[in-house]
Amino acid sequence: MAGTLFLILFQTLSVLGQTAPDQMFSGETLLRMNMRKAWTDHVVWTRNVIFCLVDDLPGKEQAVNRLLLNQDDIGNLFKPYYGEEEGSNLTKILYEHINLSAKVIAAGRTGNMMAYLTANKRWHANANQMAIFFNKHDPAWPLADLKAMMALHLDLTIDEAQNRMKKDYTADVIGFDKIQTEILKMADMFTNGIIKQNPSRFMPIGDIRASGAKQ
Repeated sequence: MAGTLFLILFQTLSVLGQTAPDQMFSGETLLRMNMRKAWTDHVVWTRNVIFCLVDDLPGKEQAVNRLLLNQDDIGNLFKPYYGEEEGSNLTKILYEHINLSAKVIAAGRTGNMMAYLTANKRWHANANQMAIFFNKHDPAWPLADLKAMMALHLDLTIDEAQNRMKKDYTADVIGFDKIQTEILKMADMFTNGIIKQNPSRFMPIGDIRASGAKQ
């Protein structure tokens, strides 16, 4: 009996292992998973770059390149719904977000207050630009809420870098937990908005078949 159950389990896992992700999950689940992964990668690789900048660790170039690639991943997620050009525009805004964050952290580390204030002002202007971008594509996301969400993301990132500079590693870890929670809320908000805007693209398989049968 135990051997039979093991064989059934083994065969089931083998089938799942050969099944493409888009066959295993609904479109809604796939979008939610991919959106969460992309934005989680965003904060994870940002953290890696912070370590390299603050602690003079090797591998900074590789970490920065991987972080920039993540901005392509995020832009690509929105292309099926906002269009190729607008997805690329989002990536450009995100590139600037990354480059400015590096300038803010570098200026803070060296104590160059003038450079810090200048970079920080541009960084927040870029965050507002991102909020306007998303609001344009989905007015259901209030602009004020988007701006507040983006500002919170910057504040949490600054706290993370400053705690690292102060070698307050307990606060550093607690701060990153906050960033992870915040970024997952952001990812889910984007996913929910896309699904709400495109209900026919996320219909259950049974509903799609029924809809086709009526035509």
